[in-house]
Amino acid sequence: MRWKYAGTSRDGNGKVISGSTIVVTLADTSTIASIYTTSISTPAVNYVTSSTDGTFVFYIDNSDYDIDQLFDISVSKSGYTTKVYEDVVIVRMTIYQGSSSGASKPTTAVRSDLYYYTDPSSGGFIGEVCTASGTPGTWKTFGVIS
Repeated sequence: MRWKYAGTSRDGNGKVISGSTIVVTLADTSTIASIYTTSISTPAVNYVTSSTDGTFVFYIDNSDYDIDQLFDISVSKSGYTTKVYEDVVIVRMTIYQGSSSGASKPTTAVRSDLYYYTDPSSGGFIGEVCTASGTPGTWKTFGVIS
């Protein structure tokens, strides 16, 4: 599964910058991260370019990096000062829902995935969070309902 990151390239005064180059590296290194231009079926690229309205989008594949991986995002264009956003967290979670019996809980999960109960009750829980990736993953209840 690929996780989306979207942003807007702007200068120091907030003006949109079209055609800027966005390079993603592993945090605190010069190692180029594998990023993708679509959510499925495309090869990795080394950078993306902002559109005419300054927006850009890229995807991180959950099979490429651990959930804890941080990224540095560099936005540059000739004539502008390069801006680097350090230690960026790219949220990678999927939200599921189903009964508290867990009958529809996923068989494979990534740490941080959420499973909300469709039948919450007083004194029970709102749902479960995956605390360790795997098949089926380790799930823990959260959100006591008073």
